[in-house]
This record gives sequence, structure tokens and C-alpha cells, in this order.
Amino acid sequence: MTKEVEKQKIKVLKMIYTNRNKFNDLTDSISFSEEARGIRLAKVKEFVDELIKEQMIESNGGGINWYIFRITEKGKRAVSENLSAEELELIEKYGIDMDGLNILKLLLRRRKNLNYDQISSMTNIPLEEIASICEMLEGKKYITRSGLFRVYVRLTPLGEKTAKEA
Repeated sequence: MTKEVEKQKIKVLKMIYTNRNKFNDLTDSISFSEEARGIRLAKVKEFVDELIKEQMIESNGGGINWYIFRITEKGKRAVSENLSAEELELIEKYGIDMDGLNILKLLLRRRKNLNYDQISSMTNIPLEEIASICEMLEGKKYITRSGLFRVYVRLTPLGEKTAKEA
């Protein structure tokens, strides 16, 4: 297994561990070199199938639920071995990774609503990943989102508390 594939495998496990667990979250965040999107979709599907076969993740059933995953204990152990103690504590205590924390801290510092483009440029998190991270943060009640064509993100009181504590 190449280092690139191993790195992407840990990234997928970490994403699923923090509830960025839908197939589209993975396809937006995982890259295998400079491949076209259609090829990337097929590769991510193959990659997910491999992780399921290795019993690192499970799908939530058949049909449409196949596209939602959960991490297994074996997957959690694999993630734990590849993360710093700080990031592992962050995931276990708050259910977020460093990217999620960086967005919360940015919103706390700026004290105003920011859109995805602004968040991406200020955190260096790829724009393709911002929506997925923000969806996860909103699900945990750390932020709210508003807007149709340009989505703005606002910190909630719980998100503010978490950004200050973590």
C-alpha cells in the first residue's frame, strides 16, 4: 500500500469518526493525485469497499443508507495510532477534528458571520471540504448556517464555549 493511500485511509477514518460520514463528504475531501471527478468517484467507492472489507468501517445498510458510514472499533484503533494525543482528545471530547476547531476559533476571533470562501482562505482548508466540515459542526450545534447561494456561518453559544475550552 502506498503512503498516499495509507494517508487517505486515515483521513477517511478520521472523517467518519467525526460524523463527516456520507459518501459525498468523502468524495469532496479525498483526492488521488489530479484525477477527474468521475475517476475519483470510482476510486473512492473502491477505497470505501476496501475499508468495509477490512472491517474498519460499516455502511448503515442497503440502498440509500449504503452511502452513510460509521467507524468500527478496529477503525477507531487505527485512527488513534495515527493522531496526536491532542487531536484524539478533541475528537473524543468534542467530536471534531483540528479543521473543525480551526473554523470555530476563526469565527470566535472574527466575531462576525463568514462565508465558505472567507473561511477557506483564512484557514487554508480546501473549499471543497468546508461545506462538509460546517455540516458536521452544525449537526453538533456549534454553528448555524444561513443563505442560499452564498452560505454564511455563525458561531452558536455552544460553539463559542467549545472554541474557548479546546
